[in-house]
Amino acid sequence: MATYQEEYERIKEIHKLPTFLSRDFIQNKIVLGSLLATAIVTLVNFMAIVAVRSYSPQARKGEVYYAAYKLTFFISNTWIAFLGLYYYVTVIETNPSIEQIAMGFKESIYPIMCVQAGKNLWAIPAGMIMIEESMVKQIHHISVLLVAFASSSFTCGFSYFLPLMFGVFEISSIPLAIVELFKDNPGLIKRYPSEYTLLRLVFAASFLYIRWYLFLPGIWDFLRLSGFAIISIEGTRPLVLLLASLTWIACCFLGALQIYWGVLIVNSVVKAMLKQTPGDAGMDGSKAK
Repeated sequence: MATYQEEYERIKEIHKLPTFLSRDFIQNKIVLGSLLATAIVTLVNFMAIVAVRSYSPQARKGEVYYAAYKLTFFISNTWIAFLGLYYYVTVIETNPSIEQIAMGFKESIYPIMCVQAGKNLWAIPAGMIMIEESMVKQIHHISVLLVAFASSSFTCGFSYFLPLMFGVFEISSIPLAIVELFKDNPGLIKRYPSEYTLLRLVFAASFLYIRWYLFLPGIWDFLRLSGFAIISIEGTRPLVLLLASLTWIACCFLGALQIYWGVLIVNSVVKAMLKQTPGDAGMDGSKAK
């Protein structure tokens, strides 16, 4: 195992290469791929609005938008989850070198970055217009976009971590979406109480396993190595340093959210086990998206 000093020196050597990947790769794969994904998610959202209006013709505009927004996220996250799981299992190596972690796998896994970027490009205006989304969620979308761009365009972008953080993460969003459907329709909870409880447990278990057990060791590696990449930047490249620093801060924010949401879930599970009334977060951690 390399020492921190050895990691720093090996990361520093990578700076001898061009800072960014080729313009052809960035323009024709990352930018166009992200715009295509945005168009697809927007189309899915339009179809969701039509479907909700057809199913509930008496629903108010706000209710239609809310349901269509949730349905679009469910479809998008399911797409991303299976794509990320595929890359995580078939592409990502279990014992990569420092150089592979820093520079490798981009050609193989860039679609997951494009899809996440597309979903969040759509979600920023849609969240403001359709459901008046909170500022925290808007910052979350911007942070994901920033990390996606930096990881896919920097030579030293650490995209090794993205199939987990940008893809496998969303597996826990699938049971969450179904739980929220129950919560939005209390009649379903009365009709299927056992199924509702099971779904809440599945969400809690999947969230804690993926976003704590798998993620927390990885986020330390990411923040440490990317921190070495920032402090080893030499020369007068203030814009590069600024972008890299903002990306690092965005990763800290995203990591802190996972810890915070996980704490809400653990707290609600403990309360449920003690047969107390869960707090606002509920066992499903309704604030965790």
